[in-house]
Amino acid sequence: MMETCVGVTWLKFCSQIMRLTGDPSPVDEIEKYVYNGLLGAMKPSGDGFSYVNLLNGNKVVNYGWGWHFGDFYVTCCNLNGPMGLAYIPYVAVMEDDRGPIVNLYNASEIDMTTPRKRPLKLSLETDFPLTGNVIIEVTPEKKEEFTLKLRIPSWSANTVVKVNGKTQEVAPGTYAELTRKWQAGDRIEVAFDMTCRVIDAPHGSNRKGDNFQAVVWGPIVLARDQNIDPDYDKPVRIIADENGIVKIRKVNPTLPTTRIEFAVPTADGEIRMTDYASVNGWEGAQICTWLPVKTE
Repeated sequence: MMETCVGVTWLKFCSQIMRLTGDPSPVDEIEKYVYNGLLGAMKPSGDGFSYVNLLNGNKVVNYGWGWHFGDFYVTCCNLNGPMGLAYIPYVAVMEDDRGPIVNLYNASEIDMTTPRKRPLKLSLETDFPLTGNVIIEVTPEKKEEFTLKLRIPSWSANTVVKVNGKTQEVAPGTYAELTRKWQAGDRIEVAFDMTCRVIDAPHGSNRKGDNFQAVVWGPIVLARDQNIDPDYDKPVRIIADENGIVKIRKVNPTLPTTRIEFAVPTADGEIRMTDYASVNGWEGAQICTWLPVKTE
């Protein structure tokens, strides 16, 4: 997590690296920042962005360089946050001389052209990242052969892609290149692997990262929220297998402002964790993203 202005600059920098190299890995960084840092910086009311987001303790630092326009206080982050949101469509779907490139999976309709400059429409039906399921309808004006690239995120170890019901070979951290004579009615089904996993904190030279873990679900960082859990910062031991995989259970959100909430297994039972972006720290509630590991 970083200052909102820096995060939006990082988003744009990563997009240019991807444009120059054709490497999809910078889009992993964009996706991670957008769903966690950028959306997590926005007020629940949508009318402001925090200066910087933190991972433990106070989530938001709602001050920074700014000035008043009448009664309205404006900061650089309040301006850059909306710019970051507006920039996402420019990255979500792009094109090269071979055809369209789908980088981000948001419900959308895209009007573009084929390599022969004929009209082409892509329709993405999905509730991602609430689930990992995406349906893409491909509608060219005329039947035409071109290559449609789908970004397969590095976090999705077992992605399933089907074109008109036929399974395609794909690999994480790459573009799946689907070359065929596309025609109206063609349908792509994508199922991303949203497996939950634990991440050990880096063991730096001062060893302060020892005995901390984070929990990630697909591209979504999970957190303990003081708004729903008074023991949000207490040490826990997450139950995971030898590969760091955690079997979590989706539950109904405790608060109406929470998008996703899970019951996460621990040695002492379960804890509740939500998506980082949903945690409302604007009224003083605190957060715990790097979980202290219970060592007893």
